[in-house]
Amino acid sequence: MLKTIAKKFQRFRPESASVRNVLKLAGGTAGSQVIAVAAAPILTRLYGPESFGILATFVAILALLNVVSSLRYELAIPIPKEDDEAISLVWLCFVLVLFSTTLTFLGIYLWGSQFAAWLHQPKLEPFLWLLPVTVLLTGVYQPLSYLAIRRKQFGLLARTKFTQSIYGVTANFVVAPLGAIGLIIGQIVSQSAGINQLMAKIYLPREFFKQTSRNLIEYRDVGGPSVLAGLINVIGAQVPILLLAKNYSVFNLGILSVAERLSMLPASLVALSTGQVFLQRLASIETQGEAFRMFKFTSSSLAKIAFVSCVMVLLVSPLMPVVLGEEWHKASQILLCLIPLLFSQIAFVPLGIAFEARRRMKEGIIAQLVLTFFRTAPLFILVYFSNQDFSVAVLVYSIGSLIGYVGYFLILMKSIKPSVS
Repeated sequence: MLKTIAKKFQRFRPESASVRNVLKLAGGTAGSQVIAVAAAPILTRLYGPESFGILATFVAILALLNVVSSLRYELAIPIPKEDDEAISLVWLCFVLVLFSTTLTFLGIYLWGSQFAAWLHQPKLEPFLWLLPVTVLLTGVYQPLSYLAIRRKQFGLLARTKFTQSIYGVTANFVVAPLGAIGLIIGQIVSQSAGINQLMAKIYLPREFFKQTSRNLIEYRDVGGPSVLAGLINVIGAQVPILLLAKNYSVFNLGILSVAERLSMLPASLVALSTGQVFLQRLASIETQGEAFRMFKFTSSSLAKIAFVSCVMVLLVSPLMPVVLGEEWHKASQILLCLIPLLFSQIAFVPLGIAFEARRRMKEGIIAQLVLTFFRTAPLFILVYFSNQDFSVAVLVYSIGSLIGYVGYFLILMKSIKPSVS
């Protein structure tokens, strides 16, 4: 009987190996996201909004540090023909991450107190010592994950994603009596668990120092532009969070953090699965006209999914106090303010992979600059020259993001559209 059932399901198995690999990764990510969201009603009763606000600030700082910790040399790991050279790139990333970790430690030791005071978050200061630890662990995980992609170990990667979510949520529960540090420890675990599994078949290459220094020069054209693009992207995503952290209470920031996490679940799932399949198909298309037709079809489909997701958020927003607890009643209002951002994340983010697929890196950086400007500038003007309610600031950030993403989309569409001869 089991064989019969297995044969029936086998009919739905995609023929393309690349699509199956994407589905494996998407499945692991989906499982990890579902676990995180399912745990939210319990975590919001163990930790208050203030603890989540501290976590949101910590994650925003970490994201900025992670972009430069290995100078993005991990992106070059899938390129070499020889496995020895790829492994030497992994070790190069380890060396750069160790250097970045040391600099982060010195920065926290010398200026940690001043930084926390500048952010108006004195309660963050006791947790800043965890930043170097997190930079080190996440910096080690990233190159290992790219090596796994090179080796087509997609099932292993999916398992590590699932493991990270399980371990991270478990750590949140176990360390809850200690307060906000429990959320930060859970974040560290959820970004680094599985390193031991990915370390299999990692060895120290012969002529390690010679090969590492050679790779530092040889692949600088991969790391350099990627660091710039990554920095622009992270600035647009995290600087608004730091602006809100500096000018509003950590309590409000915590409510925003949880509301955004819940509302962006469909966005992250759609972005992963659609973006990867879109990249695979777009990269294989030779004619500009065919690529543009596929782009239009995909963007139309994503817009419909985004609209449905926004309607669902609109319908469930009144239930937030019931789901999260009465202390989180303001999450309903914040969730509504995030609808423009949610639409943007689903409708436009997966399409951005087209810049790489069609080799339009210059246009991609310009689009990121436009997006970053509209995400940060209106919010900056509001918080420094006006005394508005927190929900108004979130709405300005959300609408600014939508306008920025529309500009991003128009630049992308123009770069793909066939030229008229």
